Amino acid sequence: MRATLYQESRRRARPLRRPCPAALLALACLCAGACRAPTPPSPSSHGSQSSPKVPSPQAPRATDSNPDGRSLHFTRLLAFCPERLLEYAGGKLSASTAQIGEVAVSEVERTYAEGERTAKLRIVDTSLNHGVRAPPPGPAFEDQEKIGRPLRTAGASGYAEFEKEGRRAMANLIVADRVLVTLTCENARGPEEVERLAAALDLRSLESLVLAQAAP
Repeated sequence: MRATLYQESRRRARPLRRPCPAALLALACLCAGACRAPTPPSPSSHGSQSSPKVPSPQAPRATDSNPDGRSLHFTRLLAFCPERLLEYAGGKLSASTAQIGEVAVSEVERTYAEGERTAKLRIVDTSLNHGVRAPPPGPAFEDQEKIGRPLRTAGASGYAEFEKEGRRAMANLIVADRVLVTLTCENARGPEEVERLAAALDLRSLESLVLAQAAP
């Protein structure tokens, strides 16, 4: 049975009890660096539970953004976490939008499974990244521990890595110089595991959504 968690909050700048927003802010601040040297996404927790229908991608409306229009509301990001991702079946889906002082953060996350292999998709949008341009990803490399290489899909570019001993693959992608998309796969066969999944995501539509919201 799939569990679905959603939360929306708006608060003054002050210490947070739950780790999710702070971790997301740190992650978003390091978006550009993540494309050069990916690091595992930090764990998150969410609040109130409900099960609304996941919307289909479409042009954004003013009422769908957060109160200040500084990041895409999580309801706009849900459509990019599909029920199935190639042969992987979708599992737990969680999402949140938070206003922390002058900073807005929206996040959606979904787990996937296919036999012994598992995957996780996370999409983060934050006002901290508005106007930031991601640098080109680092060069390809391979050593005894890892394989790393640039990754480009329709609508996004970034970097993919594969840890040989742990059989863990991860990709970090930047969409429209703003939104961070992270894919991780456990028990992966190689970096091509996350490359296939990344190519299956509709990141071109996500790019169009971000650019439309940013337009004056």
